[in-house]
Amino acid sequence: MLLGMAETPPRRRLTTVFVCLGASAMLTLSGCGNLITTKIIGGTGITVSPSGDPVAVIAVCSDYVDEIDIALGREGLADDEPNVHGGIWTAAEPQSGLVQVNLVTPEPPWQGPNVVFEDDLLYIVGSYPADEDMSAGQAALTGAQMADLESGTVYVDVSDSDRLTTTPISEFLTETCERVEGNS
Repeated sequence: MLLGMAETPPRRRLTTVFVCLGASAMLTLSGCGNLITTKIIGGTGITVSPSGDPVAVIAVCSDYVDEIDIALGREGLADDEPNVHGGIWTAAEPQSGLVQVNLVTPEPPWQGPNVVFEDDLLYIVGSYPADEDMSAGQAALTGAQMADLESGTVYVDVSDSDRLTTTPISEFLTETCERVEGNS
C-alpha cells in the first residue's frame, strides 16, 4: 500500500481496472481511425512507359480516384517525423477503371510535377479520391527497381521489397478487383 492512501476495496479496484481498460481501448481505436474506416476501392501498381518513365497504374474497382501522391521512404527519419512528399498529381475529373499516369510527364486530365527518380531512394506511390476516406492502395519501389521494370508489366506486391511481384497490365484490373471484392 502506498503511503498516505487508504486501501481500495477489491470490488472498486476491479471496476477501476475495467474502466481504465475500456478507456484505453477507446483511445487506441480512435487513434487508428483511417485503419478502421478507409474503404479500399482498388489497387495501385507501378510500370514503366516504353521510354522508361515510371507510370502509376491504378485499378479502380469502385468509386474513383483523382489524386496520386508519392512519399519518400523513411530512411534517416526519426519515428515521429512524417515521410517527405515527392509530389502530388491531380486529375481535373474523377477517374475510374484502369488508370495510367506517367509520373515524369503527366498528360491531361492529370497534372503534377515532373519528377526525377533517383536510384537509391524508395518511392511510395498511393492513389485515392482527394475528399473521401477511400484508397486504391499503394506500391513502393526504389528508382533502381523501377529501372528494371518492363513496359506492360505492373509491379503489385508492396510486402516483399527484395523480390518484385508483377502481373501483365492486361490482367491488373481484373486480378485487383477480384482480390478487393474477396476482402470486402
